[in-house]
Amino acid sequence: MKKKKATGKPAIAEQGSMHKPGELEQLEKEVKVDAALDKCLVCKRDLVGDVYICPTCKTAKYHGRCVRALIASGEPCWACKHPLKLEEDAS
Repeated sequence: MKKKKATGKPAIAEQGSMHKPGELEQLEKEVKVDAALDKCLVCKRDLVGDVYICPTCKTAKYHGRCVRALIASGEPCWACKHPLKLEEDAS
């Protein structure tokens, strides 16, 4: 196994960064995981068909049937805690 020479400089990705060493890699992994998720927050199944995206936070995604169940039970958005409303309810 070859040893690296110590240069006294931090890795390029961490130079001038306000993050701790290794923190950037962790953040990058979290972003990749979140970006790959296209699942309903309620039932955790893949989003297909009737999909509702919270108009407030624009990140929470639900199946139509799941968001209707949340609205019927008075639940707010699970991501931003704002009230959920369907377009036909807005009038």
